[in-house]
Amino acid sequence: ENDDGEEKTLQQIRGFRVVHVFDISQTEGEELPDLDAVRPKLLDADAPEGIWDALVTEAKAAGFEVIRHRRGSENGYCDFSNKEIAVRPDVAPAQAVKTLIHELGHALLHADELPSSKEVAEVEVESVAYIVCDAIGLDSGEYSFAYVARWAEGSNELLKETGERVIGCARGILSRLEATPDTSSPVTSDTISSV
Repeated sequence: ENDDGEEKTLQQIRGFRVVHVFDISQTEGEELPDLDAVRPKLLDADAPEGIWDALVTEAKAAGFEVIRHRRGSENGYCDFSNKEIAVRPDVAPAQAVKTLIHELGHALLHADELPSSKEVAEVEVESVAYIVCDAIGLDSGEYSFAYVARWAEGSNELLKETGERVIGCARGILSRLEATPDTSSPVTSDTISSV
């Protein structure tokens, strides 16, 4: 009985189920894939001059303040309630720019309307980051391909479903970068039309 005099039923689970576990040295067959090969690899390079400031300006125009802050193991985050985009302060400039583009993608695509799932959200924004990084001369392929593959879980349908929004968002970011006078990025109208 509880304090109110009502009867309470307690359930207890007893016992264990036998599960067979093997060390990899006890197995035979094809080699397992190297897990490090499918993990996103942080960019470790400089970023084009002026691009960080131009992206911060874009974030401000979207109503978000950009801060350098680390939360756990995340490279960055987009806080919709406080209108903040955070980027880890301890990453290389190229990674900081890629992360800022990723989080700016969240701000632009998901601030007003949440996506149908976390998988959709992450595939969208990392795809945007890859396209924009490629256009400004940053190779984020090693990071972005692994990241998108992990969130898409092999779903070609998810990639098709998100494509139109991804391209529209990437073109918007690139158009605004092209219009920013203090950016020495290689973004031109030809670059944008090729997206």
